[in-house]
Amino acid sequence: MTVSLSPCLLSPYGSSASIGAIRSLATSWTVNYDQEIPNIVMYSNGNLITDVIQPEMTFFTGATNINSRNMAEIEQIQLNGMFDAAGSDFEDYVDTLEFGVSLHTNTVESAFGEIAAPNWGGLGPNWGGVNGSNHDTAIWASGLTDLRQYFDRLGGGNLIFPQFVRSTYDRYFDAYSSWQIANPAQAGALICGTADIADCKAAYSAFDTFEEETTSFYAQASKDFDLMDKPASVVVGLRYEETDVTSSSVVPIFGQPTWVDGASDIFAPDSGTKSASSGQGNYDVLLPSVDFDIDYSDELKLRAAFSKTITRQGYGSLKGGVTINPLISSSKGTQGETGNSSSGNPAL
Repeated sequence: MTVSLSPCLLSPYGSSASIGAIRSLATSWTVNYDQEIPNIVMYSNGNLITDVIQPEMTFFTGATNINSRNMAEIEQIQLNGMFDAAGSDFEDYVDTLEFGVSLHTNTVESAFGEIAAPNWGGLGPNWGGVNGSNHDTAIWASGLTDLRQYFDRLGGGNLIFPQFVRSTYDRYFDAYSSWQIANPAQAGALICGTADIADCKAAYSAFDTFEEETTSFYAQASKDFDLMDKPASVVVGLRYEETDVTSSSVVPIFGQPTWVDGASDIFAPDSGTKSASSGQGNYDVLLPSVDFDIDYSDELKLRAAFSKTITRQGYGSLKGGVTINPLISSSKGTQGETGNSSSGNPAL
């Protein structure tokens, strides 16, 4: 399980914070869908588990504090016009002709910072519950709330997990950091880097700026007429767009990965230096459309349409910089070390 919070932007902990906890609980489980509320039934060595949260068997694992900010600005100029063909030399061919041009600039800026305590293997030598928990178990017991009371009128409500823990980030942080300070040899990476809650708001370490400039022209003609003595209409349109994309990033350079004491993971620390990169992209598209309808009868209208559209990539796919996940998972030789990184392509 994970204790996860989403503080507000003015929170001293950043934009999101999480503290992980682990419980060696089930040896097998099934999911039942034969009730109004699907529920998970868990077993430990063949015995039905009724007390999901057992404080003496619950252990802290890793913790992360993320600080992120996003800002978007849109500037647009648009000029539109319409020509009414009634009474002109073109009225036999078109009723109205609409046309226009637009200039559109979309700028998106984002910043990201993270403080991680990658103790995902669990804190302390007894995290697996062999000799009982090393931590202050009161934090798990004091915040227990009966969950079934909220679903007692629905079938299967009496079979869902009976409890969940309600507490504050401050309490979890105090229990986490107190144990680390009291057990320095087994502390692993300190929560928030210093075990001081005042240091939980991460400084920004990665910055992305994305700018998209689009110039477009369009024209649309419509005409009402009779077809087989039935009223009909047709609308024909054409749109042209040209887009220039510029994406720039400043990302941290990470140092040599090292094992986290007592954990099953390796972690790449931030070296304190940055790397800047940028990329550009350009594309243009022609987007035609045709819409036709006819009143076949008073009760039935027939319609046929054709159009070509474009779907733009998300901003994350257009980022120009390369980022890596500093937490590199490992099974200590069973499957070898694995890691991941990501990079966008402004030319998409």
